[in-house]
Amino acid sequence: MNENLKHFLAGFDLAGKRLVSGKLLCYGCSDIELDNWPEEVTLFGRTYTLENVIKGVEGYESGVYV
Repeated sequence: MNENLKHFLAGFDLAGKRLVSGKLLCYGCSDIELDNWPEEVTLFGRTYTLENVIKGVEGYESGVYV
């Protein structure tokens, strides 16, 4: 990532698939699971808060952080 762009970052999304077990599976990998979306995520020295969870089809979820 361009170092200058870090200063403009206002938020981001994390994507996963909700499994039958209730856990979230990371998209693009098969062995990283979360119990739920964390309330806060620190990235590049800044802390972002979970604003919304968007639910799609077939278990798709997106955690929106701002």
